Amino acid sequence: MVKMINKKKILELKKIKGKARGITLKTDYRYIVSQKNTKKIKEVERRIKKIEPKFDYNKIKNIEWYPLWWRMLSLLVIKDVFEWKDKDIIEMGRQAPKNSFIVKIVLRYFVSIEKTLKEGSKYFSKHYYPGVFEPLEYNEKEKYVRYRLKNFESDPIICVYFLGYFETVGKLGNQGKPTTVTELQCASKKNGGEYHEFMTKWK
Repeated sequence: MVKMINKKKILELKKIKGKARGITLKTDYRYIVSQKNTKKIKEVERRIKKIEPKFDYNKIKNIEWYPLWWRMLSLLVIKDVFEWKDKDIIEMGRQAPKNSFIVKIVLRYFVSIEKTLKEGSKYFSKHYYPGVFEPLEYNEKEKYVRYRLKNFESDPIICVYFLGYFETVGKLGNQGKPTTVTELQCASKKNGGEYHEFMTKWK
């Protein structure tokens, strides 16, 4: 039997400040629906409702803002109910941009990973508030870029998700070249630093 998120964890989540656009939550829901396991989908909905009665995937609107901690709650409950490991959450993140009409439209105009990196701040701010996506370094010779998220409170679960998400965005913005993403620093972890810092490498 999968252990539910405990009271201490719930209190930690509720302290997270910020907002997330409804589309991020709807993306989570679309992904679990694609798993075609009605029993587990219902269990995800039940557990979330028990923790936060106002949270209902079916009533969430794409462009409206919702508490950021709801996004963390969504990912944590999904991981628990489906008994997923980090690699499964990474795969969930990988699939999100592929299924996003907005991402596909935006990336059509990004002819390189450098351009994608520079435009990242605009795109991130459309989905999360507050929070700043900041490019740090673009190294064409060594084939990597570094970037950070500032002023973004979160739970480590979303950083795992971002590993997959940023991988696909990097690949889509770099003509499909094999891409890997590493988190160099995580502000959500104890003594993890002030920022979330990532590195995308390609071949």
